[in-house]
Amino acid sequence: MAKQAKALGMNAMAITEHGTLASWLQFRDACKKYNIKPIFGLEAYFVDDVTEIYGIKVEIDELKLKIKALNKDKTKKGQKVVSAENEHLEALTATRNKLKKYNHLILLAKNFEGCMNLMKIHNDSVIDGIYFKPRMDWAVLEKHKGGIIATTACLGGRICKLLEHDNILEAKQTVERFKSIFGPGNFFLELQLHDIKLQTETNHKLIKLAEATETPCVVTCDTHYTEEGQHSTRGLIRQLDKDPDEINNDDQLTDLFIKNEEMLLASWRKYMPGVSANILAQAILNTRAIADQIE
Repeated sequence: MAKQAKALGMNAMAITEHGTLASWLQFRDACKKYNIKPIFGLEAYFVDDVTEIYGIKVEIDELKLKIKALNKDKTKKGQKVVSAENEHLEALTATRNKLKKYNHLILLAKNFEGCMNLMKIHNDSVIDGIYFKPRMDWAVLEKHKGGIIATTACLGGRICKLLEHDNILEAKQTVERFKSIFGPGNFFLELQLHDIKLQTETNHKLIKLAEATETPCVVTCDTHYTEEGQHSTRGLIRQLDKDPDEINNDDQLTDLFIKNEEMLLASWRKYMPGVSANILAQAILNTRAIADQIE
């Protein structure tokens, strides 16, 4: 990837893998080899409150023990109580299953403090937030926010999900909350250019949200392979997934590779017809501004 970025005329690149920092050292060495500025990041699994799942688990465990004890009472009245408690158990279990859901959030280390804080966020996610995925929440962000630049991520991001369901007011409020945490100039709305109808619709909404909240946009490539034509290999690997991503159809998404400015412009004309390319140009400049302020 570093070799390809260099070949395309770029001099900086970020790595933001899902829930892990495991490839940071390999990434650093590859960037050093090709004289690319490495930007260390994380695509975090974000929820409102990681402690919620554990509170429900404790309640479920206690309820199961209670039902087991009540089952000894074979009277009509006793069985009626058991039936009511079973309904309560089903409701709690359904709530617990809903807590499997999460959003994505891109976090980039601005400096050494940011690197340390990303490690702390990662460790908190693994130690205290693990539930199917290593998750983090608002409290963790507040605790380890220094030296970090954040963006809204892909269609799985919190802001994008709110826009998808036209929750504009909540999207604005969430933007302001993120900006208050990371500070002025450290939060961006992320445009992506892919052959997904929902992505195009969301881009239009993100542009309007950027104007309404005075929040800058950036443009990124959701890079799952290095060059055009490698989508079939990714598709084979993805067949091993137990829980495939329903949004990313591996048979159709052929453009998840590294793109330079010229390639992004071609994608803009393809997926955002009728929208001024000046918006893309500014988003590219904002992306450059992020790279330049990374130490």
